[in-house]
Amino acid sequence: MSRTPVREALLQLQNEGLVVIKPQSGTFVFDLTRADLHHICQARAIFETGALRFALAEGSPEPLAALGALVGRAAVVLEDGDLDQCDALDWKFHEGLIASTGNRFLIKAYSAISLQLRTLRHLMPSTPARVGEAIRQHRRILDLCAAGRVDDAVHQLNGHIKNAEHLLAQVESVFSNPGERPSSGLLTQ
Repeated sequence: MSRTPVREALLQLQNEGLVVIKPQSGTFVFDLTRADLHHICQARAIFETGALRFALAEGSPEPLAALGALVGRAAVVLEDGDLDQCDALDWKFHEGLIASTGNRFLIKAYSAISLQLRTLRHLMPSTPARVGEAIRQHRRILDLCAAGRVDDAVHQLNGHIKNAEHLLAQVESVFSNPGERPSSGLLTQ
């Protein structure tokens, strides 16, 4: 394979924030400090809770029904032991929150952090207990929405995101000393 398509692909990954290109050193998987992790989770919370409020204010039941179907499928897939499919459905739930707004500007803004969030989620523990708890939290968010308890649903979603941040912070601490960047590894030279 020629170097040009590889170089173009790496530049695209750099533009998406997934790699860091260091001249004369190589290309590395993106690194996050604890502050970076906190900031990306804060942005996620603002996007997702805002989208939830917006979708509920519109009053259409279709977005909640679609999200409920995802949660139901995830519960069944968890019973089957397919954690990879659970992860995919979990991500569809969160992207579905944003998509439910129909707001192309919000969707585009969220996509700026979406790929980094997808990458980070692969660092979270993939255990039936953790995945089952995420599904229960999703169900609780939707139950609160159905009951018209918007503030409680938003509070639950914020807690769900903070829980993910906490789990990720524990994983990050394995790779680095507090306050330092983890060494995530060289991709190319």
